[in-house]
Amino acid sequence: MSDNFNWDDYLPSDDEDREENEENDLFGINNPLEIEKQMFIQDILRGHPIPIDPIEYEDLFGTLTNKDLNEIVDIFFTVYHRYGVDSTTLIDNWGLDWVYTIQHHCEKKEEYELCSILKELADEYQLVVMLLSKSIELENNGLTRLNKVS
Repeated sequence: MSDNFNWDDYLPSDDEDREENEENDLFGINNPLEIEKQMFIQDILRGHPIPIDPIEYEDLFGTLTNKDLNEIVDIFFTVYHRYGVDSTTLIDNWGLDWVYTIQHHCEKKEEYELCSILKELADEYQLVVMLLSKSIELENNGLTRLNKVS
């Protein structure tokens, strides 16, 4: 008898018990979008602008779980402390949709101090946007009047 004997050659295959993607799952993640989700989390932690709103997030990655929201709240306030209290930069990067989603989550958890910070940021941002739009409107009207006089 030869030394190349292998019991696997004579036993029935047990591959039916495995999930079909298990052998191709190099990172130990069954859901391929989980990698994309973790990359999204890394990007926002680094302070990059968020390219999607909460609705698009749910379309891509599924419903926002409490774990996801807790992580996003932590990241938001980490970035908030990194930028300081400059609401324009912060909300330009995150968007008001995310701020309101985070605020709603904080209300559910009864973290009212965080809610008040989020409300102040959103109010300040909306005031700045309103003043900028009025300033541009006044400049445009002024230029129009100067052109009519000339």
